[in-house]
Amino acid sequence: MARKPLPPLPADIEQLRHRVELWRRKRSRRCRIPEDLWDAAVALAGTHGLYRVARSLRLGYDSLKLQTATRSRAHPSFKGSPAFVELQPSPPLSLTPWTGPVIELANTDGDRLAIRMPGNNELDVVSLAAVFLRRQP
Repeated sequence: MARKPLPPLPADIEQLRHRVELWRRKRSRRCRIPEDLWDAAVALAGTHGLYRVARSLRLGYDSLKLQTATRSRAHPSFKGSPAFVELQPSPPLSLTPWTGPVIELANTDGDRLAIRMPGNNELDVVSLAAVFLRRQP
């Protein structure tokens, strides 16, 4: 069965591929890839995916994956890991005390769940409690 032809490489991957090939021609044997090339490959992997970038640049997939993980921890502003997320507080439900039934559950890990039953009581509390008590961290 014949393989489908691959789509043409995006311009940014093609430019980096040219830089990597140029470095490969000029380097001495068995030296490490320069940091600026790794930085560029990691940035492209965030946009185009690990497999496509690794294959296009003839880099090891696992090596690029490791570099991506290492650099995302070292640089919190790396795409995919926001440095700051603002959360808006929710408004209080009511200032009057709850008058309906309340079911409180706690599992062995100390997690707690409180269910405030509405007036129509259409919740399947037994199934909800079973799921809460069986869940894995």
